[in-house]
Formats: sequence, C-alpha cells, structure tokens
Amino acid sequence: MRLTLAFAAVAILLTTHPAGRRSVSRAGGAPASRVTLTEAEILAYLTPYAVALRRADAACDVELDLQRQGRDFYVFWLLNSCATPNQSPTVGYVAVNRWTGQVWDAGLTRPISTKLLRGVEEILRRTHKITAGTLAKYGRLVPPV
Repeated sequence: MRLTLAFAAVAILLTTHPAGRRSVSRAGGAPASRVTLTEAEILAYLTPYAVALRRADAACDVELDLQRQGRDFYVFWLLNSCATPNQSPTVGYVAVNRWTGQVWDAGLTRPISTKLLRGVEEILRRTHKITAGTLAKYGRLVPPV
C-alpha cells in the first residue's frame, strides 16, 4: 500500500511540474527534453538506500555532489542525517542520467533497478518524450567515478 501511495504521489508531482507539462514538437525534429534536477532528486529519494533509511525511522538527506557532476549525470550524496558521531553519515552516491532518467549506484557504477524506480523512470520518459533512440544513444553512458 505504501509503495502504491508513494508511486501515486511521485506521479502527481511529475505531471504537475512545469517541465512535465512542456510539449516537445516532433515535427521539427526537436530533441527530447532532459530530466530536471528536481526529478533526478526525486529518483534519488526512491533508491533502495533512501527507502531503507526511512523504514528504519532515520532521515535521508540528498545533497547534490558538485565535485562529481558531469554533462550527462546529476550525482547525489545520500546522507543519514541521524548518524551518531561514531558513524559515517555517508550512505552512498547515486547518479541519474540527465538524458534517460536511469539511476545508477555511483560508487559501484552499476544501474539500480526496482519496480518503483522503473515506474517513475517510465513516467519521466513519457513526459520528456525520451525515445528508444535516445535510450540507445545515451543509455550506455556511465556516471563519473
């Protein structure tokens, strides 16, 4: 039930976001729009790492990692804001492909895929008119390490 409510809330946020309402003309060959920073941050909050923290009644902060930004990825630093002084607050690093919306574990450089993430990625791809051709062209990119 929680998963369904979270999915519905994210879907509402994405469809009411100004970038989500923007129309991209295909007649003129205009490229698909890219995933926004806000949308990428939502995806970072939906990763298994952030979900696990919330289930443990800990807070998860998502910070944009400006040192690791690239032209093709947003990179986020996931932090446990309830970490004790003896614990590292770092939960991990997550990267979101700006062209495809694909979410990566930036530390392990491997894609992260859950049912919830796949659903939200699909919503973003429809919203931004991301085609199979765009996925083929930009889906092979690997986030900066």
